Amino acid sequence: MGKLSIFQMGVIGFFVLAAIAGVVAFGGLGAGGDSDSIVEVTAWGTVPNVAISAATKVFKSSETVKILYVEKDPRTIESELVEALASGRGPDMVILPHDMLYGQMDRLFLIPYSSYDERRFRDTFVQEGELYLFQKGIAALPLYIDPLLMFWNKDIFSEKGEALPPASWDDFINLTKLINVKDERLNITRSAIALGEYGNITNSKAILSAMFLQAGMPVVAKTSGTPVPAILGSAVNGVRPGEAVLNFYSQFANPVGAVYSWNRALPQDRLFFLSSNLAVYLGFASEVSYLRERNPHLNFDITGLPRPRQSSNVVTFGKMYGVSVLKSSAKINGAIAAAGILTRSDVVKAASAAAGIAPARKDLLAAPAPDKPNESVFFTAAIQSRGWLDPSQSLTDTVFQKMVEEVISGKKKSREAISAAEADILEIIKKNKAFNTE
Repeated sequence: MGKLSIFQMGVIGFFVLAAIAGVVAFGGLGAGGDSDSIVEVTAWGTVPNVAISAATKVFKSSETVKILYVEKDPRTIESELVEALASGRGPDMVILPHDMLYGQMDRLFLIPYSSYDERRFRDTFVQEGELYLFQKGIAALPLYIDPLLMFWNKDIFSEKGEALPPASWDDFINLTKLINVKDERLNITRSAIALGEYGNITNSKAILSAMFLQAGMPVVAKTSGTPVPAILGSAVNGVRPGEAVLNFYSQFANPVGAVYSWNRALPQDRLFFLSSNLAVYLGFASEVSYLRERNPHLNFDITGLPRPRQSSNVVTFGKMYGVSVLKSSAKINGAIAAAGILTRSDVVKAASAAAGIAPARKDLLAAPAPDKPNESVFFTAAIQSRGWLDPSQSLTDTVFQKMVEEVISGKKKSREAISAAEADILEIIKKNKAFNTE
């Protein structure tokens, strides 16, 4: 798409602000349409259909925009998008988690701050939303947060006389001794927590990301120019924060260690939790309904992610979904206005509730429903959620797995493995030219 004229920029600014206020009135935004025409825009995304269906029901009778949403498989959406755009069949918008967005930066229309004021953005959305703010504009408008939480089996805990789940990571040192069970061949038959391995831990990358963020490590630092990896950090008493995190994480897979709780021969951690053989499962808020459906008799509850005992940095990892407009759209004004409507308070409230996740708007997070006990946990975790600039979700997943497996196999010490991981991530960033967004 060529450069926008001053008139077009003015139109965009009007529609973005009007859409957010909920008073947008589309006039002639469709190709050749008159003031009474309905503008149809297409959105692809990985958010469940149920969420966008709930959103569109809120505004379909009062707005002159129609959103045609297509849910895509997270494993294939990126390749499908590239193919569709190359053939001129691409959508007008995408709704993606933040860790999938940055690989698409060169395809996104950055909303200028002259159209959407940065102060208003910061006042409206959670802190994690600031990942979308770049020097040249806004890459996406935040919609929902799916925070990483702790699921705990109440029967296992009560059996051991424990009324409450662990609040800090350090608590697991004693908890593993209390809960872990091994057979006569020293095979683990019941575990306190699944940490240490990578492949059979459902959310291993998110768990490690949360731990690094709790230690003050942004994983990839958002600075001027090209972002840079930042996992190790500066040494404190001879130990770097990232190194301490990886040492803690990997010890749970050490068969001769005191807290040995997990190995690659065990089933996927979520399945182990469903069979009541795992006391604590670290998963996303969106997984609650899945677990209840798979095992209605499983007696579990949810709470916030543990944190380092001596740390005041109370954060978790949150999968943040945002809506972005594509440069290639032939209806860019309508797409921007539609994106604004999707962030409206009443629309976000309906969609996030339908998907079983949290809204990304501060006003909604301030008022969880008293008759929905999970909401207070979800909403608190959403406020505490953070993320990082991921240049390629799939490639960095491989880097994280390599980092963990090199440590638990004894090939490298934690500091060496992290240094190698930082070098690998830097290469991914350099190859992704679109990632330089400043």
